[in-house]
Amino acid sequence: TTPAPEIDAIWCPTHKVGNQCPEETLLSFYKCCGHLNKECCFHMRVWVVIMIIVLPICLVLPATTFVLRRILCSGGQTPRAPSAADRVRQLQLAGEDSMTLRRDSDDMVML
Repeated sequence: TTPAPEIDAIWCPTHKVGNQCPEETLLSFYKCCGHLNKECCFHMRVWVVIMIIVLPICLVLPATTFVLRRILCSGGQTPRAPSAADRVRQLQLAGEDSMTLRRDSDDMVML
């Protein structure tokens, strides 16, 4: 009595004459190849190949872009002059500081 062949098993070239290929996995599968299709050939699934290519690109490209921008853009920058809004903000802050000092000095005199 011979064992019944597995339903999903691949035999190269046929069940009675050939070899049984290993079972498929999540990452790979096998096909018959070679002279007279007598050998089992390993193949990676397409999504695995795409991920092997895409993941390194997605990880390396942003880091490379960041480093290049830091190197190329930071070397020639000169400090910019404060805008009108910045000057107004500085004057307001200076005015608030002087008011605080006056209040503090008035409190000290009253004591």
